[in-house]
Amino acid sequence: MNLLGLNSDWSLEPLKHTMNDAARIAYESCPVCDSSALSNLRTVDCQGYCNYRPELPSSMHWRRCDECAHVFTDGYFSTAARDILLSGKHASQQVGADVELNRKIWARIVDEVTKLRDNASGCWLDVGFGNGSLMFTASEWGYEMVGIDLRPTHVDKMRTLGYEAHCIELTELADRDRFDVISMADVLEHMPFPHAALEHACWLLRPGGLLFVSAPNADTMVWKALDQNDANPYWAEMEHYHNFSRVNLYKMLGECGFEPVSYGVSDRYRCAMEVVARRRPAPAGVQPGSSKAVGPVKVNLGCGRNILPGWVNLDFVPLPGVDVIANLDGCTEEPLPFADDTVDEFLLSHILEHLVEPLALFQELHRIAKREARAVVRVPYGGSDDAFEDPTHVRQYFLNSFGYFSQPFYWRADYGYCGDWIAEKITLVVDKKEYEGMPAKKILTRAHTLRNVVKEMVVELVVVKPIREPRRELQVAPAINISLA
Repeated sequence: MNLLGLNSDWSLEPLKHTMNDAARIAYESCPVCDSSALSNLRTVDCQGYCNYRPELPSSMHWRRCDECAHVFTDGYFSTAARDILLSGKHASQQVGADVELNRKIWARIVDEVTKLRDNASGCWLDVGFGNGSLMFTASEWGYEMVGIDLRPTHVDKMRTLGYEAHCIELTELADRDRFDVISMADVLEHMPFPHAALEHACWLLRPGGLLFVSAPNADTMVWKALDQNDANPYWAEMEHYHNFSRVNLYKMLGECGFEPVSYGVSDRYRCAMEVVARRRPAPAGVQPGSSKAVGPVKVNLGCGRNILPGWVNLDFVPLPGVDVIANLDGCTEEPLPFADDTVDEFLLSHILEHLVEPLALFQELHRIAKREARAVVRVPYGGSDDAFEDPTHVRQYFLNSFGYFSQPFYWRADYGYCGDWIAEKITLVVDKKEYEGMPAKKILTRAHTLRNVVKEMVVELVVVKPIREPRRELQVAPAINISLA
């Protein structure tokens, strides 16, 4: 079925891309809700677009998510292709362009935001600052201005004018709770993963902070009229990856920790809307910006690029899909951003061997774990080369190592550890071709005496609350299993 009378002139079969189409990284699913139920809307020729370059794809393919109704392109530009596209600059995007006219335009928005805050002080982050006009104008109200932009020349120019500016992606900025206002003026549609960007913006804002977002609204009568007359410029706007409606934008804002408080019509761009939203308090146990608070709270610790749907994905590096940024090796200085007794399940997949202070981490996990919460830990077995070869590994783990995350193992000494976990089950993963048919007892003997018998150790733990006394007779031996893989 067509949306707004658009053409459906290509199938879901793999496209026969030209060599230039490699410049786009394909979306494997909806970039907002991760659904794979997609429909095709239209293909447009973008060779007439002002910033088109022959090195880039000559056409754009638009899709619609059947699950959440989000409209987006079939892929986003690689870093190299994006840099080529950004090299073609609009004159209006040069730093300082039409500064007097733009001052009047942005004054209305700064004034509205300030009235909603009832305060003209604080720190304001402008994402994708472009010609810098919003930063210049908000400075007049007394705001401390910070800007980020992907054009190095723009960043250099703003720095020479005395402003703090960074040439990074929004999700690379690690200034948690620093900002009172964040503006994303006509940039959200340029971001490959807008949901992740909004979650990170919520993480950067102080409690009660405001977010200003402007973007084209595909659900206006003006948009529909432009479509009917085949005169809609946004379909061929090569920098755009998304077309939003007010309903979908509000839904996404709500999922990312915001409450919309103001809606307006832009006088800068056709069909565009202007929304102000306030950061609301996060659900118990979940860092502001995370949308993973529905149902049992499950935390994927040190997730890296292994993003798990339905989990709170936590890492020290702000990679795409990471919900919470925290240092697992710094719990003694800064607690994890979860309330007491709020987490049902933990996953630590090949992260523990990298940590200098594992006891401090498990004491912190004990604090935030609900009664009977469980944890699964995957590590290289201490008797394997894998445990030693990686220079970022700082310790090795064996069958009895996880007893030290309990209290009864400290019957002879007190190291100040206040957590308590029982290792219920340990699975040793061995090579199927070599050990299939061999008795488990014999495999276990080999694991104790030979190297590289066990490829991986999987430990299943359950929290104990309140903690037990450090008495030797309370020690619990885990069940040992052998798994062939």
